[in-house]
Amino acid sequence: RAPDEPTTPVSGDVARGDGSARFAEDGAVYSEDFRVRCYECDPSRAATLETVMNLLQECAVNHAVAVFGDNEGGFATDKEMIRLNLMFVMSKMHLRIGAYPAWNNDVRCDTWFAISGKLAARRDWMLYSADGAQALAASTSTWLLVNTETRKLGRIPPERIEAYKELTPTEPLHALDADEEKLAPRPPQEGDDAQALVASLGMGVRRTDTDMNQHVNNVAYIRWLLEAVPSDYFDSHVLTGITLEFRNECHYGESINAWVTAEATVAEGGSVTAAEEGEEVLYHWLHSDDNDKELMRAKTFWRPR
Repeated sequence: RAPDEPTTPVSGDVARGDGSARFAEDGAVYSEDFRVRCYECDPSRAATLETVMNLLQECAVNHAVAVFGDNEGGFATDKEMIRLNLMFVMSKMHLRIGAYPAWNNDVRCDTWFAISGKLAARRDWMLYSADGAQALAASTSTWLLVNTETRKLGRIPPERIEAYKELTPTEPLHALDADEEKLAPRPPQEGDDAQALVASLGMGVRRTDTDMNQHVNNVAYIRWLLEAVPSDYFDSHVLTGITLEFRNECHYGESINAWVTAEATVAEGGSVTAAEEGEEVLYHWLHSDDNDKELMRAKTFWRPR
């Protein structure tokens, strides 16, 4: 089922002493209040895509802290999984934005997760106005279990599956459908099959791009891929959605190259998966100079201003 649009703030067990975070749906949905700061906005005073992504990430991490406690070794996670050298990493994310909150607006973010088989988990988010009257954004993501020592996919231990079921909604709760399109690799730049792309080359991974997990934060990838979008297109369109497919991690000191399709694809009659009628779609690729390592495939959804 899809989450109902609440008209009043979520009530439930308090997850933080000041009342800014709560549990609902029998403890399965975590809800937290945020305020949009001036440094999180663009020249129009609207929150940026990076801001929205940061809010979702902060809410998810705080949810994990509320459930599992702070392990003091990076982002909060299940201590038993740490002992087993297992960690969930984001594989794919799909986000749709109906309206951007503005400077000084209060917003409410709801999040929840569910196990998907023996190898993966799903986390969803809803972003609302503070009173819950307006749904601003919805997102869903897929997370794969990785062995932190071998860097290979792992399996969720049966006893942890049972434990996680106690922390997830009793009925399937989906903020939106996942984007099922299998994104293609970057088109060739030479030869008969070459495709014209717009590039932004040589962006360095900064120290400030690294998070508490000693990895380049997911939001940094978004900043890099948007840098390749031509200014005239960016200024004349509103970003209404994004799909991210993470391929490899990168590290401080690497040089990042971004490409984007030179012309937008206009969605008509279901011609582009997860796009709405009349939206324009751009496809993106991120690679590292480290042996041209592929980091991300993505697509963005736009409407003219």
